[in-house]
Amino acid sequence: MLTGNGLVSWQDNTPSQYASKQRQFYSPETRTFTHEYARYSSDFVEAKVQGLDPENPYAWQTRMIRMADNVKPSAAILRRADNFKTILFADRDVEYIVPGSKLIAMGSTWIVANAFNVSGSDGEAIVERCNAVWNYLDYYGNVVSEPIVVTNYRADANDSDAQEANLITKGYFQCVMQYNEATKQIDTNTRFILGTGAWRVTGFSDFSTEFTGDYDTVRLLEFTVRYEEPNLEIDDMQNHVAGGLTFEWDVDITGDGTIPAGQTRQLSARSIRNGKSTESTEAQPISYIWSSSDEAIATVDENGTVTGIADGNAIITATLEQNKNKFAEFPVTVAEAQNAVMWTSAVPDSIAAYADITLTAAYFSGGEETGEPLEWSLTGAANESYKAMLGSKSVTIYCFGYSRTPLTVTASYGGKSVSAEIRLEGI
Repeated sequence: MLTGNGLVSWQDNTPSQYASKQRQFYSPETRTFTHEYARYSSDFVEAKVQGLDPENPYAWQTRMIRMADNVKPSAAILRRADNFKTILFADRDVEYIVPGSKLIAMGSTWIVANAFNVSGSDGEAIVERCNAVWNYLDYYGNVVSEPIVVTNYRADANDSDAQEANLITKGYFQCVMQYNEATKQIDTNTRFILGTGAWRVTGFSDFSTEFTGDYDTVRLLEFTVRYEEPNLEIDDMQNHVAGGLTFEWDVDITGDGTIPAGQTRQLSARSIRNGKSTESTEAQPISYIWSSSDEAIATVDENGTVTGIADGNAIITATLEQNKNKFAEFPVTVAEAQNAVMWTSAVPDSIAAYADITLTAAYFSGGEETGEPLEWSLTGAANESYKAMLGSKSVTIYCFGYSRTPLTVTASYGGKSVSAEIRLEGI
């Protein structure tokens, strides 16, 4: 105590900028007493809190806090007393609170408007209740909300616009919100939909730092919004997103929709974002959730491989995993696989004189081609008009001249057969 001039250091969550801060002797005991008895406060609540880790100011923790009145209720004041609170953390390791951090408690989101980091020593701050939200679309078209503090409840106005019988007031509000990765996209002329009106940002400060000259410590974004008529052709008034109706994300499925029972078919999905095909990246991954409307008819795995189960029709759906409201449907028909002999080559209508063709066929069992040898028969045409060389799965026919009766070629196996009628032409 003597060598430290009566001051002692304290281990807590303060950042390096406050490393030299000293406290009066008996300060630890005083803080211990304060935090021990804070739990007996009538408005002691559990809260989700940001800003307790200087190295990661947006990380969330769950802590117990006391919320005390900051504005004395009175009919003579315009500020709503319940929108301003002084908070005290029950945990004595909390001394530093990042300005602009969020706190969720009592059904609302609050913003740390004034942290007592230099003057205080007990983890105290004044917080303001967020009474509005800015809705915007993320990359995938999800509606995302960022809380806003509108500092007054009635619009200020600097002029009015008389239009025939209507008087439209050009009102404006002062707003405060946390400065973060989402709010960095706000700029002059950014449009908001608040309630049933459209509002345009006419100016803001994104340069007020917590520590002088350190732009990494910009914590709050303060700006003005001015009223303008909403554009119903582009503004999504239902979700309160300015320009939200201009966003498009379509999912397209390609593949074979006819599947023999017991067989598989591969379907592929792709995304078209605002008219352009988009691919998955590390920063903006794209993936799909596949599902079948009737798994007794057809099933589908996570890669879009469809398996036919039984005769019938089913709908295969590919849903964008990053936005469940974006999906595509693809009808498939499953038919029982038949055992049959089928041609595996093109069959011509005729063979020219002195020309030759080779026909191939195969026996299919359960929709799968087998290697079973076939029996061939050739009938109808005059023997002198052609010559045939037979194989197990093919036949080669040489045409020597014209035959009044067409040549009938038949391939057979196990009682199943396929036939074709071919004209033999002369010179």
